[in-house]
Amino acid sequence: MIGAAESELLAALRETTDHHILVSSADGRAYMFRHALLREAIYDDTLVGERLRLHRGIAETLDQHREYAGTGAAAELAYHWLAAGEALPALVASVEAATEADAMHAYDEGFGHVRRAIELWDQLKLPRGELGFDRADLLLHASHLADYAGHDKDALALAEEARGELDEAVEPLRAATAEMRVARAMMYGARAADALEHLAAARLLVPEDPPSLDYLEALSSEGRMMMVLGLRTEARERLEEAIPLAERLGAKTLLAASLGALALVYANLGQFERAIAAGRKAIRLAEESGSPEEIGRAYVNGSQAIDDAGGLTEALALGLVGIPLVDRLGLSRGPGDQLRGQAGWRLQRIGRLADAERILQTVLENGTSQFILAGVRGFAGRVAVERGGLARAEQLLESGWALMQRSGGSQLLGPAMAARVLLELRRGELERSRELAREAVERPVRAEGELIYNAELYWLAVRVEAELAERARTLRDDDALEECERNAAAVLDTFTRTIGKVPGEGALPESLAFHALAEAELARLRGERTVEPWQVAAERFRNVGTIYPPAYAELRAAEALAFSGGRPAQIAVPLKRAHAAALEIGSPPFLEEVVGLARRAGVPLGEREGEPEPGAVADLGLTDRELEVLRLLADGRTNGQIGGELFITPKTASVHVSRILMKLGVTNRAEAAAAAHRMGLARQVSVD
Repeated sequence: MIGAAESELLAALRETTDHHILVSSADGRAYMFRHALLREAIYDDTLVGERLRLHRGIAETLDQHREYAGTGAAAELAYHWLAAGEALPALVASVEAATEADAMHAYDEGFGHVRRAIELWDQLKLPRGELGFDRADLLLHASHLADYAGHDKDALALAEEARGELDEAVEPLRAATAEMRVARAMMYGARAADALEHLAAARLLVPEDPPSLDYLEALSSEGRMMMVLGLRTEARERLEEAIPLAERLGAKTLLAASLGALALVYANLGQFERAIAAGRKAIRLAEESGSPEEIGRAYVNGSQAIDDAGGLTEALALGLVGIPLVDRLGLSRGPGDQLRGQAGWRLQRIGRLADAERILQTVLENGTSQFILAGVRGFAGRVAVERGGLARAEQLLESGWALMQRSGGSQLLGPAMAARVLLELRRGELERSRELAREAVERPVRAEGELIYNAELYWLAVRVEAELAERARTLRDDDALEECERNAAAVLDTFTRTIGKVPGEGALPESLAFHALAEAELARLRGERTVEPWQVAAERFRNVGTIYPPAYAELRAAEALAFSGGRPAQIAVPLKRAHAAALEIGSPPFLEEVVGLARRAGVPLGEREGEPEPGAVADLGLTDRELEVLRLLADGRTNGQIGGELFITPKTASVHVSRILMKLGVTNRAEAAAAAHRMGLARQVSVD
């Protein structure tokens, strides 16, 4: 390359190694500068002409001997051609480098190479047909790499630019490819509803006959997007047309994609066995195809089909298997984050809040897809509600909700709406909860449903009315009470009819559990203090594999026993189960509800957090029941209100108050309240 005789070259090398300028490489086949700073100093000292000649020589040599550079030879070649001022060979090498990076799942690196190729193309202003590709090809490849690297905005902008360069009258197939690329970028940019229009346009641009991969891809893509948007009838038509065509054409990747999407359609049609079989086959075909994207998508859809069929814990396990696999294939920021989001949602539903919070936080910190982030913010917001971080919950839910509006589909909106209703319930904003719950149940009624995402909304709507009814009963507002019952009964009736419309094997087990919970709420609203409806709901949720919903039902069962005059030993059975679950879940608000009911009902749980030191109580001579009465007295409650809280008569409350005054050595209720506050016996007011 340098044109020197071998003897001269060896002498020069000897001198540089003796002076420790160069050292032998690890494999002993080459020399390298001892220090990077020394290399830069020598390079900076060369003349411009010398640099150009040096880079040209290296490029020409590498072009003939790619083995000198090893892996990444094309990238090295592109660098030297560019440094030599040779734009055309630099462009060609950059395209080759992008293709190599794509094959190695180095999507960010590949995106940089193809962007440089586009810049060089624009400098050269090459005539059409000069190379085996044109600017539109470069734009589409750049969009693909940007998509996989997690650069959603770049992916969409490049795809739209490519579509603008293609005349559909002259090149309909390439125009269709660009339309599909635009649609994909829109979906991951949280604009799934807009994407469907582009997929429909793509299908119309490709002739149906003769059968082709182009038509198959357009058909399958449209069907998959319809599935995402909850248009299951239309999705089924497209996907069931695509599958035999994919089999005929031997298109394993598109067959896997179509089967995976169809698995979710079948699940929503109540065909659970068929759904699970399709999902598992999609995973097998995707792995055989070797397509990183399809492998990720197959695990997303396959695990969801199992979840839809009631296998919540099995679905979680399968999704967790897919995460490291997809990460190794370089798609952490796409399917990898989608699998993490699914896992977080499932962990939250099960009741493993700390695990859910941890895995969702990874996506919140590193995720780039707006579509995925929209859902993850919703899931993380729900976890924050359960753990008592209401300010954080509001921030996550509001930002996620804004992204979801054009993403479409119950898979994002349903869980987020449930979290928003629950947030207002936690705040005690019952009217706002009712407003949100009404909006929530209207959406699945207008659409086709998807009960796995929407069933909880019906229960929450009935629960809100039950809470409002409790308030109306306290205020003796019969009109408001009647309104609550009408509203709740109407929601439950709609829920029942929606479940009845599910074809195939019937509604999902989790949906039936929420229906049982809604029936129990309606009984509570009507003042029916019966335990059985809550027990039925708890058992159904336990069969699904969840922790929190059955614990909530156990809490309500204990409350019903207390209101109906049950003995503390009877109340303790469901209440202790709820208490154990509350501790396992890690939800301070729910734990507070459980402990509060235990105190009012006089049920010892073995949990003394928040109570004064046992010695202080012993010195005062107050019993546990008198301690609870004193706390309520310090809140300014009357004897009647104390009796209602503790499930005792006002007369019994009066007796307790008299004994407390005597033991504290005070003469009236005000002095007793002041003493309680001085000694830290009064209830602590939350400032969250």
